[in-house]
Amino acid sequence: MATTTGFLDHNGGKLYWEAAGAGPNVVLVHGFSLDTRMWDDQFDVLAERFRVARYDARGFGKSTTPTGPFSHMDDLAALLDAQGMDRASVVGLSMGGRIAADFALTHPHRLDKLVLIDAGISGQTMSPEFSKINADLRANARAGHVNSTKELWVRSPLFAPAAAIPEVRARLRTIVHDWSGWQWVSTDPQLPLDPPAWGRLRDVAAETLVLVGELDLPDFHAAAGHVVASAPNARKVVIAGAGHMSNMEAPAAVNAALLGFLG
Repeated sequence: MATTTGFLDHNGGKLYWEAAGAGPNVVLVHGFSLDTRMWDDQFDVLAERFRVARYDARGFGKSTTPTGPFSHMDDLAALLDAQGMDRASVVGLSMGGRIAADFALTHPHRLDKLVLIDAGISGQTMSPEFSKINADLRANARAGHVNSTKELWVRSPLFAPAAAIPEVRARLRTIVHDWSGWQWVSTDPQLPLDPPAWGRLRDVAAETLVLVGELDLPDFHAAAGHVVASAPNARKVVIAGAGHMSNMEAPAAVNAALLGFLG
């Protein structure tokens, strides 16, 4: 299947994108420290039925690092504009899920359906354990050890289930080590959603599917439960035997859920 690629010039930066297929519009948003490649198991499958776009969020993958204030939600809206998509279903994992949920609140008229996979939600109070992992990683990177910090990140409890699958561990490690680590060592000027999504999910009117890996960390199970309890049209599916990277660890189960919901 033919895939088109390019760069979108927007708000002082360049956003790398890929698109394929025809049909209803779907956009895939990756997680922190990752890029478009994390969707390799979904992209071609979805493109058989949909017009699918995936992109590197600002500061990740082939996209440029921020040079001034920006909004991930506005970047996503600009991508839809550039792709000629008036509306789209948005699928996001982890950080990408946070972006997708924020987009649902800031651009509700652009959203068809919403899929949150092992997602964080803006405004969520993370556990002390998870917060300490992130603080220690940032401190280590800022001490000049970016490459070793990437390895610590890949070996962290968040990715333990993925690391138990050799092929997934190798793919994940490649993606993370290709990332610049900019967000650890720089002050990120992204403009957050204000007020954040955590207390506003009742306003997400779109039909919403929440996927969470059975083995994911408690923080992400808490987020999934909160979305389902708060958003009026949300339902949850637990991906058996998978962790935080459920789309890479259990692609068949995730693809079946996506096709059933988006179709």
